[in-house]
Amino acid sequence: MGVVVDGEDETNLYWFLDKFKGVFGYERRYTFLNDRHHGLLVNIPLVFSGSYHSFCLWHLKNNLRAALSKTDSISGHLVKLFSDCTYALTHDKFQEKMVELRTIGDDQVDRFLARVPLENWANSCFRGSRYEEMCSSLVDCFNSWAKDKCFLPNTSMLDQIRKKMMSMVSEWRKDSKGLD
Repeated sequence: MGVVVDGEDETNLYWFLDKFKGVFGYERRYTFLNDRHHGLLVNIPLVFSGSYHSFCLWHLKNNLRAALSKTDSISGHLVKLFSDCTYALTHDKFQEKMVELRTIGDDQVDRFLARVPLENWANSCFRGSRYEEMCSSLVDCFNSWAKDKCFLPNTSMLDQIRKKMMSMVSEWRKDSKGLD
């Protein structure tokens, strides 16, 4: 569903969410995935009480990078640890990665995490169903995920992406079975 409005303000977002609810139903619990726009943070609970709200991982990682004053290599490592926390399937694995993230990231990471409730981004704490969707824009998500492959010729790039996907699925399978 798309609409044209004169801006993304609270009033227009409330109107859009209300129309969405009218079209798609009142009885369902929805999972919303977005970039933490203030108007959405305010209006989703008003219009869809009891629904779930997830924050876009791509946007969160960019916000974390901006919040850090670390060198690029440390900053990159912290963003990877944040992703590891996000994707952790069990609470124990989440806690393990979170301790590492907080230890290396110090106060800067703590201040960032204080502004993003765990239940809105961490798989192990999220109460709704994301259906493996972690980013609000499939294009942003894919580009971020495959950015290191874009310099390759098309056939090689597709093959590298296929290998990366196979490796990721294998890791998920091991994690879900508790294997290391």
